[in-house]
Amino acid sequence: MFVCLISTSSLAADLTIPNDHPRLWFTSEAVLAQARTWYQNNPTNPANDDYLGLALRGLMTENASDCDSAKDHAMSIEIDISQISSDSARWYGETALLIYDWCHDSFSTAERNAFTQNWNLWQTELNNKPWGGPGMEANNYFWGYLRNGVEWGITSYGENPMAQGFIDHALDQRFQHGMVEQWAPYFGRGGVPGEGTQYGRYMLGYGVVPLLTAQQYGFNTYDATPFYRENLFYQIYATLPKQTPAPMGIGCDDSYWYLFPFNDDEQFFVCYPETAKSADYGNVMSSHIMMQPQSQMAGYAKTWLDQVQPKISPWVQSLTPTVESRSFDDLPLDYHASGAGFSYLRNRWQPDATVINLQLGVSGNVGHNHLDAGSFQIWQDGQWLSRETTSYTEHITDWGGGSSTVDALNAVGHNTVLFEGRGQMFWSPIREDQFVLPDPPNPEHDEGADGLPQVTRVHHHPDFFFASTDLSAIYRSRMNRDPCRYDWPYAESVVRDFIYVRGLNALVILDRLEASGDSISYADGSACNWTPFDEDNPVLNAAEVTKGFIMHFLNQPQINGNQVSAIMGNEQINLTTLVPSNPSYRLITEGGAVGQYRLELDSSGQAQSYFLHVLQMGDQPLEPLNIQFTEEAAEFHLSLGNDHNLVLNKGMQSTGGNLSINGITQSFTQCAQGIVVGDSGPVWASPECVIFVDGFEGGGDE
Repeated sequence: MFVCLISTSSLAADLTIPNDHPRLWFTSEAVLAQARTWYQNNPTNPANDDYLGLALRGLMTENASDCDSAKDHAMSIEIDISQISSDSARWYGETALLIYDWCHDSFSTAERNAFTQNWNLWQTELNNKPWGGPGMEANNYFWGYLRNGVEWGITSYGENPMAQGFIDHALDQRFQHGMVEQWAPYFGRGGVPGEGTQYGRYMLGYGVVPLLTAQQYGFNTYDATPFYRENLFYQIYATLPKQTPAPMGIGCDDSYWYLFPFNDDEQFFVCYPETAKSADYGNVMSSHIMMQPQSQMAGYAKTWLDQVQPKISPWVQSLTPTVESRSFDDLPLDYHASGAGFSYLRNRWQPDATVINLQLGVSGNVGHNHLDAGSFQIWQDGQWLSRETTSYTEHITDWGGGSSTVDALNAVGHNTVLFEGRGQMFWSPIREDQFVLPDPPNPEHDEGADGLPQVTRVHHHPDFFFASTDLSAIYRSRMNRDPCRYDWPYAESVVRDFIYVRGLNALVILDRLEASGDSISYADGSACNWTPFDEDNPVLNAAEVTKGFIMHFLNQPQINGNQVSAIMGNEQINLTTLVPSNPSYRLITEGGAVGQYRLELDSSGQAQSYFLHVLQMGDQPLEPLNIQFTEEAAEFHLSLGNDHNLVLNKGMQSTGGNLSINGITQSFTQCAQGIVVGDSGPVWASPECVIFVDGFEGGGDE
């Protein structure tokens, strides 16, 4: 191939692009020959309306007829640019552009001119749309437009004077500045795709062809940020280790592969396609093998692929090296993604393990977000012991029951804490002062929470996992220029502590909650020109505010005093309420298409108060854990079984605390323990803040 060198210093994204086609994915004659050899042994049989499949077969077999059919389809594709965003650009853009590149010789000069005129117009308009533009780096439209810009710029370079501008916008402005410099070091730390299990996968799948192609032409993509190697391990830790029965009531009678769901996910309730088996996840996991085939990362990626067996596009398969799998047993039992504040814990790597997801923060800068800060989900041996009410736009019964309903994206649809029936406020992804972090926040913004959750303490240890998150800022919108309209003035401080005791398979949750009396000034008009706090949202003193603990179950739980027990299949979860001492539960049938059984526990009478719960998981019938509880002036003391003793300091901020096992005490670290993902996988740093007692082995690498 003849090569056209692009090296002018004024250009933002310097690429070395060949003159000939194909240019996308198959970046040289040697790469194309490798793919054709693979294809001879793995031929495809695309349907007549699988036009991208026809284009691939045409390229692999040099069959002009296949390319002619694909070309006609590419010429017929219309991209709608009239709306706030363009689904057709996401859905059909790559198909059109890969066909144009792979079947380039099938396009006449007139067809190329028409195609170029259309795509120059469409891509220009898409690049200028605010929704899916700068500040929304985890958004599916952002990545659809980035993908199309790279692919159109590369395939049209040399015949289109606007091509370099599209490359610059996609790679320099969107990828380098937006993704690498703005989003990845903040919300992206740990590799969580921000928009969730359904829409987050697009920021992964959409990037495979353009980013690996650009990398081959000299622009650093996958290696420019740790996000991609971290994402590999997010995907491993977030995937349930065994197929799980589909949610009840949807007509599915089999078991499927799932990831812990979060944010909008309308396909969670769809038997086929299984989201976890989508080509977006399959392709990006294969790309990790392609990027570092000699690394341990490649072996872990191969193990995930062998286990889940997702769809993988044949062009990706054609260039994926053969590697040996590597056992997950070599990985730590815990993983923490500090950007989103998501933690994934387990007691072992086997398929019958208990796996827990703690949502200590929020994913940020997205458009499909749910109000799930502080939530938790628990899975064991093929059963959901407790999870969020996964939804897209579905409604469920509101807090307290009755006839009113609310969108399940609200906090009441998750395992959270509420003040007067509400929890987290929305975090606005497109507010000018909150593109990344509000430091300091701008008091003149339109809407959105005052700030983000702060994960203040994380401690990974072979015997336990401890974490604390301060959710206070995201429960309020006091900095708003119209707080009376957007704020919910009942929460002052919200801090959740989680302690997973591995040997007992028990999760202890301490909620430190302080209510606010702000509603008094709001309702009498001294702070607002207009107030919504009417009979349904009354003026309350802080001590009158009702705080609520929420937990969900797929099957109806049984309540006995201060204990709640639920059985799912052969698995069981027991919940014991220690504070308040005489709990009065409500059991709500959420109803609708996605609803579960929701346990509600209310508390009021003091401005500052606590919820303290112990969750025990195991095979049923599960012998209840012997819990001895005492409350002192400054501490809670829990004796769990015969050999585990837990001390938790009181106060609205999380400090101190320790766990003793067989008389050996480990104090919880006062800071957030670090975790770094290298070529060999996640490595936990030593918790420098921890106090060691009598030589007891502290946290660190497993």
